[in-house]
Parts: sequence; structure tokens; C-alpha cells
Amino acid sequence: MNGSVTKTIQRAIPPWLQRHWRWAGLLGLAIGLSLGTTAILAQEVVAPDLDAGNTLLTGTPPIPFPTLSAAQIDRQLDLYLRYLAQQGRPDILIIGSSRALQGVDPTALQASLAEAGYPRLKVFNFGINGATAQVEHLLMSRLLKPHQWPRVIVWADGVRAFNSGRQDLTYRKIQDSPGFQQLAAGHSPQWVPYEHGSPHRSGALADPRQLQGFQVVSQVFVPEQYFQRFPKVAGSDDLDYVDFDLTGTQAQATAALIQASRQRRIPLVFVNLPLTDIYLDTDRHRHEQAFRQFKRNLAELGQLTFIDLGQQWPDRYDYFADPSHINEHGAKAVGEVLGTQLAVYFEQRLGLEKPRYQVARKR
Repeated sequence: MNGSVTKTIQRAIPPWLQRHWRWAGLLGLAIGLSLGTTAILAQEVVAPDLDAGNTLLTGTPPIPFPTLSAAQIDRQLDLYLRYLAQQGRPDILIIGSSRALQGVDPTALQASLAEAGYPRLKVFNFGINGATAQVEHLLMSRLLKPHQWPRVIVWADGVRAFNSGRQDLTYRKIQDSPGFQQLAAGHSPQWVPYEHGSPHRSGALADPRQLQGFQVVSQVFVPEQYFQRFPKVAGSDDLDYVDFDLTGTQAQATAALIQASRQRRIPLVFVNLPLTDIYLDTDRHRHEQAFRQFKRNLAELGQLTFIDLGQQWPDRYDYFADPSHINEHGAKAVGEVLGTQLAVYFEQRLGLEKPRYQVARKR
């Protein structure tokens, strides 16, 4: 299994990119080592039935888990643990950076799936500000246990989360946190109900969508006003694209997460989220093209399902909060489009039949 995933990841990198990047020659060894660790962590665990277990609390109530370096990460973890305790495992877990956190409305996704014939599916958005592939692998392999995994993973993000050339500050901060030390010591986070602890992480929630992890951002991107407040940075000067490399540490983490999801028999769907035409200048567009080809190749090799919404609304600025982040209106639109496409995927790829509606007998 490990060798097959390693080879498919290598094959997914376009040949001209492999020649261009200096890391390409070491990719096979690096991914192989990473997958070996993942296989030990996963232990060929198959996800249990969705109806099994609705609570994480037994015996003496646990104390709050130490911080993982940022209040936003702590809050998302607390919200998800609360959701697991109260609602059970979600059918769909959305992961990704801030682009996913504020860019995919879980309630709109649920409604779209219901309209397409899949009612009552549960969706949670576990977006994390600044998350990279390394952060997502840590989330799924260390923070969450097999019984806390969803039925389907929807990884919604873009090229920046996979550039191994940029500094992964979010992952480094987590590594230096007290919470990471607890993970290394074998301790796992558990939800602390308010009667046994302080609600200092989740706090007051003004919008019910926040209970499903969604960050509501209402501001609208108006270019003339936005660039009076913020400088317009060209792609050639953007640190998110520095030393652009899709074959380094982030590729290793991607391969490891693919491996872990396959071992648990949980489908992985990657969604390339929309960007504005203002953001995609010549340099960014070139990197975006390479990234989209990489993901398409992985999909063709059977490693994941790729849904490309990158060019869905390039000039719908009312759907964006800034040149590269979606607002709540765009998030609703993403949820609606994504629900339609996932419904087709559920039926064709997963073989899930739509629930049959009961027709009342006539008297």
C-alpha cells in the first residue's frame, strides 16, 4: 500500500515540474518514510458505523486540553468535540485553512444535499487559520481518533497550503505549544461541558452556523476601497509563493493523509476554492495551473476526488471579503454548488442510494 501511494504521488507531479524542483529526486524516500509512520498510527482501522457512540465523557470529567498555540485553533477543537458529544460524528467534515473556514457554509451544503436527495446529512467545518497540509495531517492523525473521523472528508483550500517552499508558521507554533506536548505524551483532547469547566474557548456564539464551525464574514470586497487600505501585492512578491515547491514536506503530509483515509476507507474529496481575477495575476496564475494539474493527476490515479471551483466566480466580488477569501454570501453559493456535485459523487462513486420517500396511503 505504501509503495503504491508513493508511486502515484510521484506520477501526479507533471514531469516538467519534477525537473524544475530540486526536491523531486528525494520525494520517493521522504514520502516513504512519512507513510511508514502513518501506517503505524492508523493500524488499518476501519471507520465504525455512524450511529455508534454519541458521547466522549466517562467517569471523572476531564480538564480542558492545553492550548495548541492559537485561540482560533483551540475554539475549533472545542466546538468539534462538543459537536461529537451532542450530535455524533458528522457525515462530512470540511477541513482547510481560513479559505475553508469562511468559504464553505455547512448549512448551505446540507440544504443542497437534501434538495439533491440526501436529507439529514450532518456537516461540520473544521477550518483552521493558516492551516497547511502538515496541519491537516496532524489534525486527522493525532488530534482526532478513528471514531471521531467523518464518513467523507472534504478538503477545501488552494495552492498556498501545499507550497513547501514557504515557512509553515502555523505548524511550527503548534509544535511548540503545550497542547502538542500533551499529544506527544499520549494524551488526547476531550470535550469539557460547561458545568465542569469554563467556556473560555467557544464563548458566546452569535450565529447558529458557528456551532458547525463556520466563521461568518459579512464584509464585501470592493476593489477601489480595499486597495486604499491595503497595498496591492504582485504574485512575484507574495511570500506565500516563495520558492514554490509542490514536492516537499507538504507533499509528504498530503500523501500521508491520503494513506490514512484509504486505510480507514473514508473518501477524500479535494475542492479548489474560488479566487478573484484580480488576485490571479500572471505569476499566481502559473502556480495555480501547476497545482490544478497536480490535483487532477491525483484524481486520475484514484487517490482522491477533485472538484475545481477555482474559476467559478472570478469577477463576482460580492462573493468575496478580499481578493482570495470568500464571504458569507460566497460561502452559501459554494455550499450550494458543492452539494450538487457531491450528490453525484455519492451516487456514482460511493454507490449510496437516495432515501426513498414514503407515500401516504389514500383512505
